Amino acid sequence: MRILPDFMAKPILHNNRLFKVFHIKNIHSVQGKEIQGYFIVCPLLEISESKEDFILERLLEAGRFAARLGINILGLNSYISILPLDKEEVLTNKLKIPLTNGHALSAWSVIEAIYRVNRIKKIDLKRRTVAIIGATSSIGKLCAQKMLDYAQRVIINDVDQNRLKKLQELITNPGALEVIIERDSAKAARDADVIIISDYFSEMQDTLEELKPDAIVYHLGKLENISTKATVIETGLIKLPYPIKLRLNTGPTKDIVSAALAETMLLTFEGKFTNYSWCDNINPERLEEIANIAVRHGFEVWVPEAPVL
Repeated sequence: MRILPDFMAKPILHNNRLFKVFHIKNIHSVQGKEIQGYFIVCPLLEISESKEDFILERLLEAGRFAARLGINILGLNSYISILPLDKEEVLTNKLKIPLTNGHALSAWSVIEAIYRVNRIKKIDLKRRTVAIIGATSSIGKLCAQKMLDYAQRVIINDVDQNRLKKLQELITNPGALEVIIERDSAKAARDADVIIISDYFSEMQDTLEELKPDAIVYHLGKLENISTKATVIETGLIKLPYPIKLRLNTGPTKDIVSAALAETMLLTFEGKFTNYSWCDNINPERLEEIANIAVRHGFEVWVPEAPVL
């Protein structure tokens, strides 16, 4: 598709259905268990350009195809929620297959990265301000709840102000840390020592250069064209106990995969075929549970700047 201009490539992708399936075998756990699975490549064009109904119908097609393959759980390999809550419920009801989007393990990868970087740099979060951009997303919400135990002050930012207010009420305890709502994402980031970008915010690319020089940014996925003196940590990646041949470029090496993919693998190892990181059922207990499952099977949060000692 790279050799075709957009006006030709997009109609082809729009009218094509599932056009590639990879059968992946020999995925091993340190427990001695072995699983297999499938990659179903499902072209959605640019998500920002696609309508919700188009995305829903394309995912339904992928799910029906997965059901014919006899799969036990379907994972959406995405850092962000590509469907609103009501559409996720439609997907659940129509497919009758357990679903997960990997948000629990993705959130844990952020928390673990913060813990390890702080340990190496000898940072005391009790004296720091944390800003969460995209705080009402499922990943942002989990990070906000976990930061209650660590930070001095938490700034929460997102587009939906009503959801922000509900989140503030949820995580505010009398006598506990200060929770501040900031509508301007750039200002929220400028005022913080630690910034968690838990969803894709394109405007953050232009404001990173305004951060404190000693600030640390934790971002799900790569930030391109960064112009900042702050430290930027890529999160959302998991190191597998053994390399596998995925036949797709999913990470820097054959033993690094996204947290979303790793969560689907872990649930399969456990035989835990239920709607896991899905709809509105993700909570801190589930985050702790998937973290423990990951340790049990030898899956490790990958943070090159702060390796496990």
